[in-house]
Amino acid sequence: MTPWSAEEEAAFASGSIGYGIFFHLRTDPPVRLWAGIGDCEGEINAIDQTSEIYRGAGTLTDIPAVQSMINGKSERIAFRLSGVDDRVLELARGERAAIKGKTVHLGFGVFRRDWSSLLGPVRWVWRGRADYMEEVIGEADDISAPLRRSVQLSVGSMLTSRKRPQFSFYTDKDQQSRSPGDRFCERTPNYVQEYAKIFGPT
Repeated sequence: MTPWSAEEEAAFASGSIGYGIFFHLRTDPPVRLWAGIGDCEGEINAIDQTSEIYRGAGTLTDIPAVQSMINGKSERIAFRLSGVDDRVLELARGERAAIKGKTVHLGFGVFRRDWSSLLGPVRWVWRGRADYMEEVIGEADDISAPLRRSVQLSVGSMLTSRKRPQFSFYTDKDQQSRSPGDRFCERTPNYVQEYAKIFGPT
């Protein structure tokens, strides 16, 4: 992760910190959003090679909790994007291939006290792959008001796959599929469950 700037460290020391959550979907061109009001110009960071604009105005809502993979289990989460523009709606209504497999990043940035700009680059802390995107039409409280349109994006972590089993085994066949030529497990057929094999000289 990029080192903290002096201004960011000063903000931490003051105890008054404004955070912004940032979202990046690597389509062509990318979808850049942040959970706040108005547009935000992001600095050069690990993803953006130039300064780019991240759209706000409540565009990113219902941000789910994300977790790291634990005990071989990987998660699938859903983002709700509201107030989307025509391009995002086109992605939701278009071919699934335009979304599936695209990289999704979630990160945060530290703002100045007046929220006018970022004190440093966005730090990207989670990465996943998009599965599908669909348009969601919500009912308005007032029947005379226009329908509220949003988009829901299903994202899996980098190790999520419905075709991948939850557990793997230390058999020679399984090890060869992971690392061809590796001899680490070639003798496992000689061992049985609950049998203690003594290695080395006795």
